[in-house]
Amino acid sequence: MTMNTNLLARPAELESQHQNRMARFLTYIAIAVTALFLVGCGEGGGLPDYEKNATYNGRPLSEYTEGLSDLNPQRRLKALMDIGKFGVNGLPARKQIQKMVREDEDDKLRVVALGALLYMKDPAVPGLFAEVLAEPDFLSSPRAWRDLVGGAGDVFSDEELQKQAKSIASKNLEHAEFLFSHASGSKLETPLALNLMKRKKVSADTLQRIVSALPRLDLSEDEKIAYILSNKDKFTNQSIALSGLQSIGGEKAFDAAMEIVRADSAVPFINRLTAITGFGPSVGASKVVDELARFAAEPGLSDAQVQQIFPSIGAQLNVISGNAAVRQRKLDDPAYATYVVAAKKYVDALASLAEGPAPTTRALAASLLMQAGLGTGTRPAIDPETTLGYVFDMLESEGEEVVLGTITQQLVRPPTGVLLSDNPALAKKFASAIYAKDADNQWAYAVGEGVIKAIDVWFVHSKFERGQMVRLVTEQAKANEGHPANARVFDWITAMTRNQMIVRTLSNEDIVAIAGGAGTLALDSALTQAHIEKFFSMANPGNLTIATQAPSTDAIIAFIDPMAMSQDQKFTGRNTQLVFNSILSTNIYYLRGNADQPKYIAWVRKIAQEGHQTLRPIAVKGLNQYAK
Repeated sequence: MTMNTNLLARPAELESQHQNRMARFLTYIAIAVTALFLVGCGEGGGLPDYEKNATYNGRPLSEYTEGLSDLNPQRRLKALMDIGKFGVNGLPARKQIQKMVREDEDDKLRVVALGALLYMKDPAVPGLFAEVLAEPDFLSSPRAWRDLVGGAGDVFSDEELQKQAKSIASKNLEHAEFLFSHASGSKLETPLALNLMKRKKVSADTLQRIVSALPRLDLSEDEKIAYILSNKDKFTNQSIALSGLQSIGGEKAFDAAMEIVRADSAVPFINRLTAITGFGPSVGASKVVDELARFAAEPGLSDAQVQQIFPSIGAQLNVISGNAAVRQRKLDDPAYATYVVAAKKYVDALASLAEGPAPTTRALAASLLMQAGLGTGTRPAIDPETTLGYVFDMLESEGEEVVLGTITQQLVRPPTGVLLSDNPALAKKFASAIYAKDADNQWAYAVGEGVIKAIDVWFVHSKFERGQMVRLVTEQAKANEGHPANARVFDWITAMTRNQMIVRTLSNEDIVAIAGGAGTLALDSALTQAHIEKFFSMANPGNLTIATQAPSTDAIIAFIDPMAMSQDQKFTGRNTQLVFNSILSTNIYYLRGNADQPKYIAWVRKIAQEGHQTLRPIAVKGLNQYAK
């Protein structure tokens, strides 16, 4: 039995000259006792051989035993220490020391006396130890009990420890629980725990201690989990059971935790979710999503339930996406596959929610769908084409301002890791979403404007050619002639024709596509003469970048030609005519020496012959003056 040297230490008032000597002795006795009983001493039988007339410092044993009955506990302690130095030769004093174990008023001295008997190899120690261990009133000091319980493993074999624990638990359950409360980390902990686990009624404190000890017990994972579940209704606090399951860990333990926190309705379940976060993303989050998705599918959810369920699912997806394989989109990794499955359930639930009766609920669904489709800083985008497709469908079918406003405001949020170049079908959906509302709908212009702003954001954050997107939008504009959004589309495209930074980064092909798109849109009936005049008041020949900095004349021709060849009177305004005058006359002069001049002159001749009636004389004058 390894003795606790703190327990045996001489009280502070003991003379200082004894301190070092005591410490050395106590260390020695602790080592010797442990070694002795690890080789099986103490199983009973006759006394070992000893020298009857042994002395220490020239004094016989009898002179030291007198101190065992001294009224002063410090002197009794010194006598025990001196007798201990006799070793096995101190056995003649064993009866007196055994009496001290049972009767001394000082708890510390009782345990020291037991240690002295161990050191002198008294064969009565196992029986005496078992006797005092089973006696509830043997000690009053908790510290002394801890030392006594901790020493049991040095006195008894594993089999004997089991017998002692079983005997104590069957005779005095309360005392067994008391001993268990002082047995943490000792060899007696497991035998006591196993016997207490078989008892139907133990205190709540004992139940909590057993759960805390489970990771250290020699039991299978299934046995540990079964014990917690069989007592799940007895815990004073649910977190005790959940903490025990987390210490066991693994998928089975998580399933058991889910059984404990599972509820008949969503809100209590969500409130308990924080209690099972310790299992980690690889174990439980996807199962939590399954449970939440089940609640999400229930009909007639209140706004309060919706506000809790769906953000909670999103939070669980964030947990799953904490895995590096998910963040790095390793498609062949099981963790990513888990994320995809859970994310699809989330999106499907949101899509159903988006069809709900309450506008606020649909607005939340739209918001969360956009977060899912655009991705977040902590979560990869979920199938952008499908997810945002639901949002674009809502733009078409929705009539409530709160929902439409939510969509148009949040669509401008920068996408995270979503490239239009990788999602051409998504780019087409963006282009068609501009015209989600019919031309006569009160939200037609506002929705179109919101989508255009979102496309601008995507240009900055997603690799996609502007020319390609303008082509897609122009196609949609032609199919929606007269739509109010076309006026906004014209402003959006023509803004590019004046932006030097944009023009300088584009290929000639894209510049021509952008310019041609703007020129074609100018013919749309949604654009009035005032609208055209406003543009040309800002786009004078000096700052019309496609005319001054484009690598060829193809862009300016593509832009002006549709307007110049039409017979629409909205192109007869003063500002428009001033720009045409420059383009059809002086531009010929500025192109002298340029390889494009012959092509440009041929185009001006076409205008002179077939163009708008107000432009023909301008074209003729330009040709006569500069095309010589």
